[in-house]
Amino acid sequence: KTLLIVFFVTLAFNAVVLTYFHNRFWWPPDEGVYAHIADRVAHGEILNYDVEEIHTGYLNLFHSFVFRMFGTRLVSLRYPLAFISLIESCLIFLLLARRGLWPAALGAIGATSVGVIQYLNPTPNWYCLFLAALIAFCLSSISAGRKGRLELVGFLTGLIFLLRQIT
Repeated sequence: KTLLIVFFVTLAFNAVVLTYFHNRFWWPPDEGVYAHIADRVAHGEILNYDVEEIHTGYLNLFHSFVFRMFGTRLVSLRYPLAFISLIESCLIFLLLARRGLWPAALGAIGATSVGVIQYLNPTPNWYCLFLAALIAFCLSSISAGRKGRLELVGFLTGLIFLLRQIT
């Protein structure tokens, strides 16, 4: 019972922090490029044919979808970022809950407070960090012999590769 109360208090705190800070930062060189490409793709142009990009493309297609859902505004790109950051803090809480309430709560709050709100920019790095936390959660909570565990982790790892910058 105490674990659930601390979980929901932590979740509420992180939700308040993300809601307050989701529109308090702007980095024009990144966000302008992401928005420009997403807008062009949303209007039917073909990625890496009509518009060139250095990423593998999945993030741009996702941003294009976000513009269709929430409107063509820079702040629209922050909504899914804030949402996955909230989910990531929940995953971190659950990962650390075995160590006790304080490590779980502080880890979840720290992931948000020292994480995404410090540089709230819709770069692929934040999405990859979320997927890495999800992989860690899957590896720790799904037993090693369980069917589909390896495939799920492989799929999530593949998504990381498809979202990240080409190096």
